[in-house]
Amino acid sequence: MAKKESNESTEWKAQVERAERKARIARMKGSQGKKKKIGSHRIWKKVLLITTVCLLVILLAGWLVIRSGIIVRKVSALTVNGRKFSASDLNLSIGNIAVNAQLGLVFTEEFQETLMSPSPYAPDQTLRDLLIEAAVSQLEYFAATSADMVKVGFKPTDEQNKEIEAALDAYEKQMLQISEQSGRSVTSILEMYYGPGTRLKAVQSNMDENMRVSYYMNSIREAADVSDEKITAYYDEHRDDYDLFSYYLYDFKPEDSNLEGDALTEALDELEAKANTAAESLRLKPFIEAVSDQLPEEEAKKLLESEDTLLQRKKKAAMLTTLFDFVKDSERKKGDHKVIRGAKQVTLVEFVSREKDDFRPYSVRHILLSKEGHDGSQELTQADYDTLKIEAMDVWQEYLDGEQTADAFSQLAKEKSKDQGSASNGGLYADITSDKSAQFVKPFREWCEDPARKPGDTGLVKSQFGYHVMYFQGHGDEAELTSKIRETLRDEHVNAWSTAIMNDVKSEQHPFGMKFVGRIHFFKALFSKEDKPAPEETVFKID
Repeated sequence: MAKKESNESTEWKAQVERAERKARIARMKGSQGKKKKIGSHRIWKKVLLITTVCLLVILLAGWLVIRSGIIVRKVSALTVNGRKFSASDLNLSIGNIAVNAQLGLVFTEEFQETLMSPSPYAPDQTLRDLLIEAAVSQLEYFAATSADMVKVGFKPTDEQNKEIEAALDAYEKQMLQISEQSGRSVTSILEMYYGPGTRLKAVQSNMDENMRVSYYMNSIREAADVSDEKITAYYDEHRDDYDLFSYYLYDFKPEDSNLEGDALTEALDELEAKANTAAESLRLKPFIEAVSDQLPEEEAKKLLESEDTLLQRKKKAAMLTTLFDFVKDSERKKGDHKVIRGAKQVTLVEFVSREKDDFRPYSVRHILLSKEGHDGSQELTQADYDTLKIEAMDVWQEYLDGEQTADAFSQLAKEKSKDQGSASNGGLYADITSDKSAQFVKPFREWCEDPARKPGDTGLVKSQFGYHVMYFQGHGDEAELTSKIRETLRDEHVNAWSTAIMNDVKSEQHPFGMKFVGRIHFFKALFSKEDKPAPEETVFKID
């Protein structure tokens, strides 16, 4: 029975399969009962589908390649002495230049428009052109220096290598911190600074080589001959640039500063006559009296009250050419004088002296005793000075009764001084140069610059601010002039070396690669034409 049922089931399945096959054959036949032809449109549908998929894959792959910045990183934009720099290398240089010049983030949408601003040096160029020129020059010098470094076999010291590693590590941590704070990826942040495709490793590699080059250049600088003999010889050759010239000077000016033409000429003629009369009387009178005799009573009175303003002590850089030509004459002697007629005034000058600048930087501490809220803009009364002097004497005595050390004075300054600029630092003004010293009020400056001044000296100084309890900490190791000449010799040595290595530089820009320099949009860069400055845009300047 079971066998019979099995046979019936098998036969039933076979019948179903035969029926399905007949139905499929029927669907394949046409109205004539013949087999249908396969429609060509079905093949083209498949071809079109496959083609579309392939194009989408290609486009996606192309977009990924463009987005990753591989092309910008690989395409050559500049070759210097055989060394190739990609568009990304130039963008990295542009980013550094922009940051150092405080221009902003070059590779952002906002700044891309700014890059079309006209260059401050050539109206037919853009800011982008200016940045590219600066980047090319920078890379030319970098390549030449790096090649020379390799040629001579320079290697950083172990300490310098540690500094490089520390700098790279610190930069990575800084980028990670900025990324965390801003919610942006490190890569997106770097791309705003340095352009598409910039990666942290590339920036660190650039930092590494730049630091090595910097160490090498320092070694070149330190190799300069800065011996005492060389410094003396340099001074003898350039003493006009370094010597101090002392002279009395007064400018006779027209009462009406707006005079022009014949009226101005007539006024200057009268002033020149007065200046000549004053010059003739210099044989019998001091400079201030000779000048004041030619002035109205009120002006003469003011001049006599400010006698110190007539005596000047300056170097060549601070003098007009006509004045310097007079005082620098090797035959010039004290009392020689000259009347110099200018475009708007007549000057009378009397030579006093010429001397070598022996200024030595110094460090000084002070404790200012001043009236509460006083800033020096208003005069203190005699009563104020009397009170402040008593206070200053008490503070000075407190110091003298103590250990009489710099630390003891420093502690008193922190407790007593009214000088907000130095009190927290123990009243210290350290390593004061001649330029800084000139900014101090005259009594303070003269006390510090006294040739007899020595470490540990103390005293009281009265100024427009009140009374200063002074403590002289000491002079620098050498005269300021010696230091300046030493640095000048080193600069000249580096400049001569730089000129030598740059003479052999051969540089070539590659037009296709240069299209991607300073730009963030691939297709705009790819199909870009020569940039023209946008009208009426903000003009930037790179120092």
